[in-house]
Amino acid sequence: RAKAEALARLFPADAAVADKVLSDAVAARPGDGTLLGEQAAYLLDRGRSADAEAPALKAVAAAPRREDLRVLLVRVLLRAGKVKEAREAAIAAAEAFPDGAPVLAALGRTYEAAGEPSAALAHYDRAAKLRPRRVEFRTSLGYALARSGQWKEAERELRAAVAMAPRDLEARLHLGWVLNHQGRIAEALVEYEAALRLKPDHQRALWSQADILVLLGKQRDAEKALERLLALKPDHDEALRLRALLEWKMGKAEAAKKTLERCLGVAPKNARALLLKAQILDDEEALEEAEQTYLASAEADPTLSWPHLYLAELYNESQKPVDALKAYRKYIQLGGPDPDGIVKKVVESLEKETGQ
Repeated sequence: RAKAEALARLFPADAAVADKVLSDAVAARPGDGTLLGEQAAYLLDRGRSADAEAPALKAVAAAPRREDLRVLLVRVLLRAGKVKEAREAAIAAAEAFPDGAPVLAALGRTYEAAGEPSAALAHYDRAAKLRPRRVEFRTSLGYALARSGQWKEAERELRAAVAMAPRDLEARLHLGWVLNHQGRIAEALVEYEAALRLKPDHQRALWSQADILVLLGKQRDAEKALERLLALKPDHDEALRLRALLEWKMGKAEAAKKTLERCLGVAPKNARALLLKAQILDDEEALEEAEQTYLASAEADPTLSWPHLYLAELYNESQKPVDALKAYRKYIQLGGPDPDGIVKKVVESLEKETGQ
């Protein structure tokens, strides 16, 4: 891997030269697992997962007792979107290395990619127990705990990860996300700003910071963060969505609609953008269209709780208590925040009213 990185530094402007150097080295020693692994890692790090697959497979075949090469193969397959094949490769690796923490973490990632956080959790937990000082295992465990709805436990693991490695971006970003979900947005902002001090142009950190600033009503700071992010990536759908939200909050409904059109042109299935579109329609009392757009948002991201809350409120106001009850229950089932227990009280009231 170090040799591959050295090649990239030697030939920063001409990837073809670095490709040829690696290809020639592999051709000279076609059964060298280390060289094949370096080639696969080099290609993967440059976003060429399809090209990395063949050398990664050959590397494992050449050196089946190399745990790192097996983990690399899983990473390559996951990046290529081949979740089933990645799972099979990870299971085979776990059979060869039953107590290998990196292999167990890789197996956990295959379950995470398949949308099975509970299964991922078991593997991350074991990896973290085998290697308690490896920050990436604690971070993955924290993320899986959060995805499983165990927010306090997730915070504990992620705080431990940040304490172990204060400069770890992923740990800080995940901790910020967990704090944000718990409604502790000021604390979340601290983590995002810490991440940006480490890497000022990190797009996810910029987006997360802007998201919090919009929530806090800090319009000028939010605009600056969004301008910076859109300068890095003009078609960043989440940045466009946040800009539309900011415009709507400022009373610029028509500007918000135009920005949302741009956002949904880039990402038609952006669930949060669809949610915002539905809220604007709801605000304009286009209730039927709002209902359909809330439903489209929920379909675009089945894990997103917010469309169900707004649907519940729409149904409640439209005198549809049975539909409202179902939507409120779905919101709670998906782990929607209810710190003051208001949603729970409304559900109890609707249960009495409907007898359901």
